[in-house]
Amino acid sequence: MEGVKQGTLYPSSTVKQIVKRLNELYKSSVASCRSLSTRLERFFSRKHRLMDQISSITAERLLFSHTVQMVQTAALDEMFHQGEASVLRYHKALLLMEGLSQLLTEQEDILRVSKCKECIERRLTALQSGLCV
Repeated sequence: MEGVKQGTLYPSSTVKQIVKRLNELYKSSVASCRSLSTRLERFFSRKHRLMDQISSITAERLLFSHTVQMVQTAALDEMFHQGEASVLRYHKALLLMEGLSQLLTEQEDILRVSKCKECIERRLTALQSGLCV
């Protein structure tokens, strides 16, 4: 107690060893936290890229489905002798397919969209040349 009152406390070798060990544990904890932080950053970065890809795939699928529905509606317009409306819908569908073909990266998807575009183009040509009335 006398040293406390005088402000002249000196650590014993045991206290020094404990402080040294605590310092080592602290540095180890900091290194582990940094490592975990780096790994988490990489994980979230990969997750974000994956979510972007999934969103893109979903958007492409929605666009394709909408375009197919548009072609079906155009065919119904054609059946009910609404030629101008069907031509307009076929044109819009063709533009959407063209835009979609610019976005796609998978070869199978590109081929599928190309086939759809060809069918729409043939139908438009037939309608515009007056072969179908």
